[in-house]
Formats: sequence, structure tokens, C-alpha cells
Amino acid sequence: MMYRRLIVSARGFSQDLGEQSGVDLLDNAVHSEFACPGTRVPYAHDWHTRPNQLFNWLSANLESEARIDFFGFSNGGGVFFPRFQRLLLKYQWRLNTVLLIDPVNSGGRLNPRRWFGGGQTKVVNADRVVVYTQNVDHPRSAGVTWKGGVIEYVAVNVPHGSMDNNPMVRNHVMEALRE
Repeated sequence: MMYRRLIVSARGFSQDLGEQSGVDLLDNAVHSEFACPGTRVPYAHDWHTRPNQLFNWLSANLESEARIDFFGFSNGGGVFFPRFQRLLLKYQWRLNTVLLIDPVNSGGRLNPRRWFGGGQTKVVNADRVVVYTQNVDHPRSAGVTWKGGVIEYVAVNVPHGSMDNNPMVRNHVMEALRE
């Protein structure tokens, strides 16, 4: 079966230790609402996995004009997503919606301004990018502004560990995937 849509998600650093996380709850909600014939919604990938196997699957199972959406929390957004994005760019696959929930990488807080291209916004190969950042325990992530482009910045006033459980973030992610 060839799929017309794929929704990919990735967990953060300690979210693969057996306890249910906010990303797992969000992932279950996304799976319940969107999984149907023609739409593939695999359960969340661990942040440290290489996306090569996923990429091989989508190359064989997605229609050429398929919609691909992504959401990831913490290292899922800051480590897994850049790897996944590089593969997609290499083979000219385009993302529809990218939702990065307080993305971080091994160097600490991800600097979205540098990652997306400094003073001039260089958008990932996507129609829409939303970056949710918290401003409680890492105030330097607050105040990041975007000049044009398709990147949206949403500040959430909760600590990093609560971002994936935040009802506003969860509702916003679900709404963005419905569009």
C-alpha cells in the first residue's frame, strides 16, 4: 500500500526509559486521530536512533507527493530531526509541518537562530515550522524572533521537563496537524 501521509515523531533524552511521557500521550492522541488507510503514524522514535531505516521505508511506501509532518521534543527535535531533515533534503522530499518542542542537542540549548541560518532565515525544506521554547529554566531561549519566512516562535512559560505535557502545546500540535 502506498501512503499519502506520514506523521513522524521523536522523543527526548530520558523518555525511552519505560515511563509514559508527554510525547507518548501526544503520540497516542495523534495516532488515534490520524492513523487511517492512506496515513501512516508510527509511534515515536527514540532521539538517538538514526533515521536511515525510516527513510528507506518512506522511499518505498510513500506516494511522490505525500504529506510528511514531524514533531519532536527536546533531543527528538534537536538531534533526531536534523538527521532526518538532512536525508529528506538529500533526496528532495519536502515536509509539510515541523513542530519542534523546546529542541535541544548534546551541546545544550539548541540555538534556533544559528540552526536555521543566522540573521537571514534559511528555512528547512518545509511549508511550516513552529518552534516552542520555554523561558523558565533557560531564559536565553526566550526572545528569539524570526524575520519573515515560515517559522513561528511560540513561548511557553513552563520548565523544559513540562513542555511535552503542556496542554497548550498539545492542543497547538494537534491543530497544526489538522491543517
